[in-house]
Amino acid sequence: MNLQKRQAEAMTKIVSFLDSDEPIDKIMEQEIAHIGSFLGLSHAFVMHLHRSDPLIDVSLQWCAEGESDIFSRTRDLEHYWFLKEPSIQVISGEAQITAAERETLEKLGIRALAVCPVQVNEQPAFYACFAECRKEHVFRTVEIKFLTDAIRILQNIITKRNQRNSLAGSYAALESMLDNIGSSIYVRDIETNRLLFANRSLRSRFSKELKEGTLQQLFEGGIPSQSHSGNCEIYHEDRNHWYDLYYTRIKWVDYRPVFLCAIYDVTEKKVYQRRIEQQAYTDFLTGLYNRMCCERDLVKYIEEAKRTGSKGAVLYMDLDDFKHINDGLGHQYGDLLLKSISKALSETVGIHNSCYRMGGDEFVIIVPARSYHLFEEIIAHLQDIFSRPWLLKDTDYYCTMSMGTVDFPEEGTTVTELIQKADIAMYEAKKSGKNRIAKYSDNIQTHSSKRLDMEKKMRDASLRDYDEFEVYFQPIVNAQEEGTPCVGAEALARWNSKDGFVPPSDFIPLAEYLGLINPIGNHVLEVACLQCKEWNDRGYPDFTINVNLSVVQLLQPDIIDVIKNAIEKSGIRP
Repeated sequence: MNLQKRQAEAMTKIVSFLDSDEPIDKIMEQEIAHIGSFLGLSHAFVMHLHRSDPLIDVSLQWCAEGESDIFSRTRDLEHYWFLKEPSIQVISGEAQITAAERETLEKLGIRALAVCPVQVNEQPAFYACFAECRKEHVFRTVEIKFLTDAIRILQNIITKRNQRNSLAGSYAALESMLDNIGSSIYVRDIETNRLLFANRSLRSRFSKELKEGTLQQLFEGGIPSQSHSGNCEIYHEDRNHWYDLYYTRIKWVDYRPVFLCAIYDVTEKKVYQRRIEQQAYTDFLTGLYNRMCCERDLVKYIEEAKRTGSKGAVLYMDLDDFKHINDGLGHQYGDLLLKSISKALSETVGIHNSCYRMGGDEFVIIVPARSYHLFEEIIAHLQDIFSRPWLLKDTDYYCTMSMGTVDFPEEGTTVTELIQKADIAMYEAKKSGKNRIAKYSDNIQTHSSKRLDMEKKMRDASLRDYDEFEVYFQPIVNAQEEGTPCVGAEALARWNSKDGFVPPSDFIPLAEYLGLINPIGNHVLEVACLQCKEWNDRGYPDFTINVNLSVVQLLQPDIIDVIKNAIEKSGIRP
């Protein structure tokens, strides 16, 4: 869960304490624990100052699971130096404090500390302290802001208890507090539906809705009728903005039941998420969508066809002569060819938004149900594209393609099944020559011997701890130094199967397709780290090894842990 959403939920929970009839010490215990847990800290404690002498008491302690309380003795303690400021102070490893002050923290085992005075009648009544004892910690601005808001609420709860007989005083204090919270808040009377309160942020941002009386319709329309608390996402079409709504039922300052809603603008987060998603689903070289996006979209297109009783098609395309061009002219011209082909595909009517590069020189095109009536025209146009030469290095070169097609949902209803059948049809097309297209049917040979045989051998190799996948090291030399010394190496994965070496251009796309690229990549990473450690220990401490990672590996949520484990296991210096 992202920080903003967690903070919103935490603040909503803290605000709900305003409605609690529990004793103030019980509320304080819950709020201190809630704050400490949200910030991910190890300890929190509350200190009261004696009125008649310079001693203090520790009235409350909280610690994370697995931790022990900091204070074994809690009464009549000496006054600590950090209980002196009238506002929040933050102390971390980089704080400018005296040696004696730092020694005090070290004796307590505290490595980072935030001290929050809780004031009553404009005087500190006690100090809420939040500490990290396990590791170094630097409090971020957003954490300090959260602490400030949370302590304000705690102060308001205390004030509310002290002024329970003064409704006006309670309302003014609550209004002041809610006006300074970083969200738009309104309170509605459950019985009359009348709006009782709108804080400054809401009045500023939603003045039009307040004037027109559409606030409840906009934000509460999607809330289940029997739901008393929760959260939901709201899209404001007129504003083109996204909001997170957190709602709960509480008692207002006059004890009437009300509905409290807190609204957070998450438009920037949504835009950022879409940008990240676009990067994750786009092939960086060609600008087409990638395999992950293809699999996601194909599920959607299949369901659409099944729902409407229509059909679409999957086209699997492989370039016939790409390897010769790539090897003969160089990779830069091979890349240029891939870009030119991708541009031509994406400009084809009916499929401009459903072309995907699967890896290497393989492409998938989805003909959605809404474009299936153009199927023959699309096929003819694709054949025409590859019947013409491509201008590379000031010369015309021909690069044809082989393509297999399969209809959905009648010939398959899963991504794997359809891509496999289109792939089989594509290999059937290759048998007929170049620039040919074959449509899948039950009469076509039901397997591609080379592909299926390779798949079986790869799966068998995976059961033997990937021992067939060997790591070769290509030297890296510094041509600018005298003698062009070798300064490192690049780790290259090679598959030495029982039938001989399989080129990376064949097995890497297959490994990605089968979902085996992650364990194979992890194996290569560990071998490279161990070899680097060996060379370092043999008198080459600055020798480094570069390891290439697949995009599929980089998108794994545990990629950082995988790299960290390989480094720690080998003992190399990263």
